[in-house]
Amino acid sequence: MNHGEEESRAAIHSFFSAVFEAMMTLVRWLLVVAPVAIFILALSFSARMGLDFTTILLSYLVMVCTLLTLATILLYPITCLLGGVSLRQFAAGVLPAQSVALSTRSSLASLPALLEGSKDILKLNPAVANLTLPLAVSVFKTNRTISSTFSLLVLGHIFGLDLGPIEITTFVITSMILSFSSVGIPMGGNSMLALPAYLAAGVPLEGYLLLKTVNPISDVPKTLVNVTGDMSVATVLNRYFGR
Repeated sequence: MNHGEEESRAAIHSFFSAVFEAMMTLVRWLLVVAPVAIFILALSFSARMGLDFTTILLSYLVMVCTLLTLATILLYPITCLLGGVSLRQFAAGVLPAQSVALSTRSSLASLPALLEGSKDILKLNPAVANLTLPLAVSVFKTNRTISSTFSLLVLGHIFGLDLGPIEITTFVITSMILSFSSVGIPMGGNSMLALPAYLAAGVPLEGYLLLKTVNPISDVPKTLVNVTGDMSVATVLNRYFGR
């Protein structure tokens, strides 16, 4: 390599290093400014709507947690029917992972308990469990279709949006695709990643951000339904491919 090539490589390296540093500085500032901006939006929005918004927010939290809990309960009979296991056996197999999910709000943290319960209690084929469970934990987020769609309907009602079947269907499909990139850690759903889908449906920015303020609480049933769904998928697949 001659001297000219070394200088060119050094210049390119210097340029991209500067871009990287600039982007990291921007991200750090966004992390500092974002909570303040959300607080200002919440203060302004609440001042306009009064106590009605507080009631709406609490009602939303109760309803979304209830929906996610019902979805979790519904997975039990579905798994027993399609997976060929008893209700007691499935409940015992998934319970350790659910305990981890409730305490950590992390699907990834629940993976060891999922694998252990699948092999020791549900007696799933290790080949099926070792492939299905890590893939499901990494990629599939059962809660997103439920919670995101419900959030859209609530925001549509608050702001008087005209949401027809096409808009809702498009939003649901988009949410499902975006869920593949979500990370199974607390608040790992990358809320801002879904923002364009809400804006495209006509949801104002402040409404979307304000609903996200209750995420630390709703993350608990979200993780619970995700983990239960992961074990459900592995159980059903084991019935047909485990032999």
